Amino acid sequence: MVDNQLEELLCEPDGPLRPNVSVIVLNSNGDIFLGERSDEPGHWQFPQGGIEGSETLEENAFRELSEETGITRSSCEPLGVLTYIHEYRWPASKREKIPHLSQWVGQSQRFFVILFRGDNAEVALDKDSQIEFTAWRWCPRAQVLSEVAPVRQVGYAGALAELEERLQQFPPFLADS
Repeated sequence: MVDNQLEELLCEPDGPLRPNVSVIVLNSNGDIFLGERSDEPGHWQFPQGGIEGSETLEENAFRELSEETGITRSSCEPLGVLTYIHEYRWPASKREKIPHLSQWVGQSQRFFVILFRGDNAEVALDKDSQIEFTAWRWCPRAQVLSEVAPVRQVGYAGALAELEERLQQFPPFLADS
């Protein structure tokens, strides 16, 4: 049995899911921003975080992006929200380690797409007091699933499939736009 299947068996089946947004940041070449988690070396993922208070999905996406990467809204063009939603449950052991997550049994994750029009020098992983990422890179879209942590692959696969469909319909915002 693979680790993800075992974790699913250990998860609580019912309870509230934490609203979450994952930010897919594209550069003008169509590559995607990946950050390596500070608490899990080798675990690459998109910027993300829980939706706080009365924030809209877009406000939350830009707040998380700024906190985790230093990238500001003025360097970006919002492209919209994907319809795909990834819902998953955490193993009880994760909730026990992180007290602020104890009221939820997992997350309901939406995906917000942003086009980064700034300079790579704007990325500042140490902007916030709570450092999320220790490294970052641009990853070709076709390689993202093989580069991210296995626990992220299922959710990202659905989001990336929808993103690819949309890029086929609306490709002009990439290179030379």
